[in-house]
Amino acid sequence: MLKEYRNRWFLLAMNRKGKEIATFALDRMQAVTVLPDEPYRLHRSFHPQDYFKDIVGVTRNIGDSPVEILFLANTVQAPYIQTKPIHPSQTIVEQTSAGTTFCITVIPNFELERELIGFGEGLTVLAPRFLFSGSNAK
Repeated sequence: MLKEYRNRWFLLAMNRKGKEIATFALDRMQAVTVLPDEPYRLHRSFHPQDYFKDIVGVTRNIGDSPVEILFLANTVQAPYIQTKPIHPSQTIVEQTSAGTTFCITVIPNFELERELIGFGEGLTVLAPRFLFSGSNAK
């Protein structure tokens, strides 16, 4: 499967054992080799809608479950995040003079971390602590 995320194309493919999906950035590929003794096999249990519904971006940590992530966006960043949600599960928990607390329920991955870090000092992750231990988490 080919999937675009943030103007970059990715190839999602099944490994040889037929159990896990691997993700490859097309712009990092130098060559593709067709293996004549390897027939094409359809991953019958792969459903893109289900695979992507609990993540931001294209990579998914197999076996992980969605978790609630709470973050506080300051008054400058909150309107942007409110009108362009980070994930479809996004809800507003509380609005105060300090900003807006949002909640999303997703499987943490690299793309989510990059998205949240991109807001810099304007966003603070409140929970879970493991998501940004050592950064701007409270």
